[in-house]
Amino acid sequence: MIRKDIFINPSIIQIDSKSFHCIKPNRCEDLRKQNDILHSQLEHINQQLTKITQYSGDLTEVTGNAEISKSEQELRDLIRHLRHDKDILLAERNSSLQDMAQLKTEIQYLKSSLDESRRLLDEVRIILEILYLYFMK
Repeated sequence: MIRKDIFINPSIIQIDSKSFHCIKPNRCEDLRKQNDILHSQLEHINQQLTKITQYSGDLTEVTGNAEISKSEQELRDLIRHLRHDKDILLAERNSSLQDMAQLKTEIQYLKSSLDESRRLLDEVRIILEILYLYFMK
């Protein structure tokens, strides 16, 4: 059975599309205003950059110090990352060692259980051989 309430009324689509077209000119005007603001900010930044580049001696000194501090920060981040990886690997190693100890214990238990089963099987064989010989005579 097809539900009729699922279908969209075409008049609603027309109303929505008309309201969309009415909103569009206002949006364009807002975008133009934002664009003008961004251009003025960009011009201001360019003027500041020109002033900074005039002092080239100070600029190279500042840039050198910034590069050194950036390198130091990168090295610190690398060391922090390596220490984190080391902690993770140590935790995994400890977990693996515990698993290995548990598996060794389980192996020892299974070996002793196997030895006990073999001993009981040998005893049953001996008893069966004795019974076979006894009743065959």
